[in-house]
Amino acid sequence: MEDRLDQVFKMVTELIHITGNTNSIVEELRTEVTELRAEVTELKAEVNQLTIGQDNIKARLERMEADVREIKESRYELLGEHDLAIRTLRKKTSHFTLVDD
Repeated sequence: MEDRLDQVFKMVTELIHITGNTNSIVEELRTEVTELRAEVTELKAEVNQLTIGQDNIKARLERMEADVREIKESRYELLGEHDLAIRTLRKKTSHFTLVDD
């Protein structure tokens, strides 16, 4: 009977140790999960900032592309006006001939 009681006592003691270890592990996991949640929140904030920055870059690029198009168009208009002026001047001066001295 005493042996049986010692055996039960050892089993209960072992269960208490197992339960204590399990509780310790659960607490560690809770702490790690809390830290992970904080890190995920921080990462989400960083991603939001990056998204805002990316949107700003896209907007600036669109403005730059529009400016380049405008410059090209004005250059073509200016070149067209110069080309027309040169052709007109050639027509007006085509009847003149150069004379060598």
